[in-house]
Amino acid sequence: MMLLSFLFLSLFQSISSGASLIPIRITEPLFQDEHCVQFACSRLQGIITELSPTYVNLSVTVHSFDSFSYEGESFNLEVSQLQGDYVKVNVFANGPRGAAYGLFHIGHTLQAQQALVDVSKTPDFALRTESEEGQLLDFPDRGYWTTQHPFINTTLIQQECDQLVELAGYLLEDGYNSLTILHHELEAYVTYDNLKLANVTVYGPNDPHRARVAALQSIIAKFVKEVQSKFRFKVYFQPYELSLPPGLNQTTLNITAGSNSLSAIVDARYTEFLATIPADGIIITVSDSWSPRAGNTFIKVWSTMEELALVATTFYTSIVEKNRKDLVVRLWEVSSTDWPVLRDNTPSNMTFSAKQTQGDYILSEPLNDFFSAKTNASQDRKFMVLVDAFREYNGWTSTLCFMQQWEQRIAEIYNAGAVSLNVWGAWSPGCTWPDSGPELLNQSSGFKTWRGRWNDYRIYFPTKSNAGFSMTRANTQYAAQLGWNSSTKATDFSLSFGQRYFGTANAAALAQTLMLSENAWRATQAAGPDGRFDFQWTIVFNPHDQNMKDFFLHTESEVTAIRVNATNLADELETAASKINPSLVPNKSTYTGFSSAVNKSVLYMRTYSWFKETCWRYHFYITKKLNCTGFVNAVSETRKFMDMWSRYPQEATNWQISRPDPILYSRPDFFNSEQLYMEKWVETWESAVPKSC
Repeated sequence: MMLLSFLFLSLFQSISSGASLIPIRITEPLFQDEHCVQFACSRLQGIITELSPTYVNLSVTVHSFDSFSYEGESFNLEVSQLQGDYVKVNVFANGPRGAAYGLFHIGHTLQAQQALVDVSKTPDFALRTESEEGQLLDFPDRGYWTTQHPFINTTLIQQECDQLVELAGYLLEDGYNSLTILHHELEAYVTYDNLKLANVTVYGPNDPHRARVAALQSIIAKFVKEVQSKFRFKVYFQPYELSLPPGLNQTTLNITAGSNSLSAIVDARYTEFLATIPADGIIITVSDSWSPRAGNTFIKVWSTMEELALVATTFYTSIVEKNRKDLVVRLWEVSSTDWPVLRDNTPSNMTFSAKQTQGDYILSEPLNDFFSAKTNASQDRKFMVLVDAFREYNGWTSTLCFMQQWEQRIAEIYNAGAVSLNVWGAWSPGCTWPDSGPELLNQSSGFKTWRGRWNDYRIYFPTKSNAGFSMTRANTQYAAQLGWNSSTKATDFSLSFGQRYFGTANAAALAQTLMLSENAWRATQAAGPDGRFDFQWTIVFNPHDQNMKDFFLHTESEVTAIRVNATNLADELETAASKINPSLVPNKSTYTGFSSAVNKSVLYMRTYSWFKETCWRYHFYITKKLNCTGFVNAVSETRKFMDMWSRYPQEATNWQISRPDPILYSRPDFFNSEQLYMEKWVETWESAVPKSC
C-alpha cells in the first residue's frame, strides 16, 4: 500500500487556559491544492474545537490506497488508542473525495459522542445528487432581466451561484457527490446559431437575448467549474422539454416525434449548451405538455409510448452519442404497463429515473412499480430513484416530517437494482409554472416573475421560515446515509442526529420526536380509515369534487375518529419535543429552528384535522340538518386554530390558510382561488352557524 501521508492533525488541549491548538499540515504536494480535503480539515478542526476539552489528544494521518483515482470515494479508518487518552486514526482513501468523507466521518462520530472505531465504507449508490428545484437560478425568468446591456442581472445571478457553491460544501459533508440545478428549460443559454434548418434564424443580430446568453454562459460556466474543481462534484442540469423560442414554430417546421426538425432543434440546443457550460449531464423530463415561460412556448410532441421512445432517443443521440455527456430520462406520466414498449424502443444503455412513490410524493403512496417485481424495470436498465427531502406535501421545509419510510423503501429500491439517488431539495411551485398568458390571474404587468418567490424555504441556509436551522436537514442527511448504506435504520440515524445537533442528554427525545412526525402527518392527511390521502395539492387545501364526495361517504364516527387519531398524534409529537432541554442544545439556533418547525407542524395538524371534519359536518348540517351541536363545536375549534396562524404570516399566506396569496394561482383549470383559501371556507361555515341548536 502506497503511503502518501499528506495530512497530519493533532490537538493539544490546555485544560487550565481553555485554549486549543490544532496544527494541520498537508505535506503531500499531490493533495496540497485539493479544496475538498482542505475543506474537510477545516470542518474537522472546527468540530474538535467546539467539543474541547472532551477530546484532548487526537492525531489523524491520511494515506492513499494503491487504487487511487481522483473520482475515488471509498475510505477505511484504522483506530488505535495509545497512552492514556491519545487516539491515533489512520484514514486510507482511494481519492481526495474519499479522504474528505473519511475526515467528515471522524468529525461526525465525535459530534455524536461516539467512539472512533475501525470502519470501511464504499457507497451503495454511485451517484448521489441533490436537486435545487427552482429556488436558485430559476431560468428562464424575466425577473433576471434588465433594460441595460447585457440585459440580465449579472450581480444577482452571481450571488445565487455563490450560494450554490456554499451549498455544495454542505452536500459534500453530508456525503453527496453531485449537485443538480432544475431549469424550466434551457432557452436562456442558447442562440441556435448552429441550427441546421434552412431559412431559419431564431434570434436577430441585435436581439437582447444574445447579450443575455453571452453573459449567462460566462457566469454559469465559471460556477460549474468551481463546484467541479473544489468539491470533485458532478454538476447536472434538470430541464423540462420541449420548449420553443418565438423564432421556432411547431406547425411551420412540422416538429413531431422522430422528425428531422425535432432532431435539428434538440441537437442545436444541447450542443451549444454543453459546449459553453461544462455540465456532466442532463436529467430530463420529457413531459407531454407544460407551461410557457419568458416568451417561449411549450409543445407536445408525443402521445404514445412509441413516440416518447423516439423523443427520448433524439435527446440521447445528441447528449450522449454526440456530446459524450450523461443523460437520465425521467419517466413522467408513464405507467408500469407502458414500460415494455419504452424499454424495447430506446438504446439499451439509456438511464431512466422515477419517483420512489407510485404517484406524487405523498406519504400514503405505495412503492413505484418501476422498482418492484411487477416490472423488473430497474433490473432491465440503469435507474435513478427520486426522493423528496423538501416535503412539498408536508410543510415545504418549514415543518418537521422525518422520512422514516425511506428505511424500507430505499433498501428495496437498491436491492431492485437502482444505481443512482436523486434527492429533491429546496423547491418552488414557480419552477415549472408559466409567467404569462390568459390563464394568469391578477396580472398587472402582463407577466409575473417567480424568481425568489419561495426563497425563504431553504434547507441548508438560515431563513425567516426555519429560524436558523431547518429540520429538513434530517431528511437530506438520512437520504445521503442511505446512499452510502441502503440498510441504515431510521432509529439509528435519528439517535445519531440527535446526539450531533441536540446533545447526548437530548438525543433520545429528539429521536422520538423525529420518529413520530411521519405518522402524525400521515394521519392528518388521511381521508378515510384506510389512510388514503385526502384533498390537497402539496400543502394547500384543494377540494377536488370527487375526493370530497368520497369523503362524505364516511360515517360521522369514522370522520371523528380520523380527527381524533391525527390530533392525538400531534399531541404526542408536541409532548416528545417538550422533553428536549434547550439549555443542553449546543447551538441556540438549532433549537430555535427545531421549536419553530414543531410548533408549525402541530398547529397545521390540529387546524387541518378540525378543518376537514368541519367540511363534513357543514355538508350534512346544510343538507340534512345533522348534529347541529357537533357542527357548531367544529366551527368553533377550527376558528380557534385558524386565528393562531397570525404567528406565521408567511406560511399562512403561501399555504392559503388565513391569508390569500395573490399570485399563487396560475392554472384555473387546476386551482380556484376561493376553493383553496381556507379562511373563506371558515367564514362560510360561521355564517351558517345558528343562534341556537
